[in-house]
Amino acid sequence: MEVIDARRTRSYRMKSYARGQDDAAVLYLEPAREKGTKMLRKDDNLWLDMPRAPTRTCGRRPLESDLHP
Repeated sequence: MEVIDARRTRSYRMKSYARGQDDAAVLYLEPAREKGTKMLRKDDNLWLDMPRAPTRTCGRRPLESDLHP
């Protein structure tokens, strides 16, 4: 997939899986910076696993930056 914005073009390679219209999973393969990132959607819930991030977020929990203005 290519993402094009005003400043640059970024290319991603990923595997995606779907079951019906409400359940899906995506595994990022490239670029190296995003490799291993996973996204899971089940009905109205979305989970994001970012193994390279210093903290992990899940579901509807606030991000750490939202807790400390």
